[in-house]
Amino acid sequence: MYKVAVATSDGKTVDTHFGHAEDFTIFTVEDDGSFKETERRKAVPACGGECEADSMEQAAENLKDVAYVLAARIGPNAVKTLARRGITAFDVVMSVGEAINKIHIYRTKTAPKIVQYTCT
Repeated sequence: MYKVAVATSDGKTVDTHFGHAEDFTIFTVEDDGSFKETERRKAVPACGGECEADSMEQAAENLKDVAYVLAARIGPNAVKTLARRGITAFDVVMSVGEAINKIHIYRTKTAPKIVQYTCT
C-alpha cells in the first residue's frame, strides 16, 4: 500500500500546478492497483510569486507520508525537494485514474524483486 498526492481542482483530473495547489487529494493505492480517495489535505503554499526554498521545504514536509506527487506542472526545485524525502513527482495532465494506473505499472516494473532460494 502507498499514497499518492494529486494536485486537482475537481478530483478527477490532474490539472493544478504543484506550487499553486490549495489542497491535495490523497489516494491510497493497494498492492493490486485498486485505489480510493482517503483525504483532502490543505496545501502549504509553495509558490507565491517566487518559489522560495523555505516554502518548498514546508510544502514537501506536508507530504512526507506519500510516495508520489502528481501535478499538472512542477518545477525542478520542487522535484528535488520532494526527492530528498523519497517522494517521486510526475508532471502530467490526465485523468487521476489513468495517472494512478500508470504509477502502479511503473512501480510494479521498477520495484526490486525478491528471489527466494532454497537449499537442497
